[in-house]
Amino acid sequence: VKNAPDLIFYLQRDGTIEFLNTVMDQPDTEVVGHTIYDFTHPDYHEQIRHAIDQVLQTGEPASYEALGVSLSGNPDWFASRLGPVKQDGIITGLTMIATNINNRREMELALERERDFAQRIINNMGQGLNITDENGRYIYVNPAYTSMTGYTLAELVGKTPFDTALPAMAPLLKEQFLARRAGQTTTYTLPIRHADGHTVYVFVTGVPRWQEGKFTGSIAVVTDLTEQIEAEMERERLFAELEAQNAELERFTYTVSHDLKSPLITI
Repeated sequence: VKNAPDLIFYLQRDGTIEFLNTVMDQPDTEVVGHTIYDFTHPDYHEQIRHAIDQVLQTGEPASYEALGVSLSGNPDWFASRLGPVKQDGIITGLTMIATNINNRREMELALERERDFAQRIINNMGQGLNITDENGRYIYVNPAYTSMTGYTLAELVGKTPFDTALPAMAPLLKEQFLARRAGQTTTYTLPIRHADGHTVYVFVTGVPRWQEGKFTGSIAVVTDLTEQIEAEMERERLFAELEAQNAELERFTYTVSHDLKSPLITI
């Protein structure tokens, strides 16, 4: 016990320390007689009380993770496991084994920071982004995508792009989905129905997601092309109208010139 790599305590029922091994950074005399709460950050005291009560009431082990603080003030993260010590069937105290998990916590915090950074980028990007599972169902969409479609995240989760696209686009969506399942990145333009009924034109870049060699869904970046496409459609309409007017003008000119031929010949 004295040479174990983890902290080992014997605690009274109220959390007072009666014994510990020599792993801590202060002598036993500065620890024995104190409570386990004296070496834990106040934010985790309630968690420890709950774990101790659970062991005393059920007789079963309990575990928790908390930020420990030594008498010198140095903080460390510990994963602690509590177990009952019984005598004649009565719980007289508790054993506690605490493992230093600083390295693991630092990695977890680094991952959390990276995840939060990525989440801020996704939430604030101007383009829509959606993530679908292996069956093509939405599992996440960013705020730009909800604004683009008029549907909330809750309304979209569990649905598929088939539910928001125009019915005529079903063959195209199926073709693109099968291509991503085969490992291809796909790009295509798609008209979708906004929640209020009007049509939104989008350009989609879809990338397959893989985990351990298995297709797990897609990530799609969606760009709103409605203004550009509607402007192009308006330009084409004006061109068609101008061509019709030119054709009518040509017919009118031909008729007038034909009608003038006879008088001119006579003259």
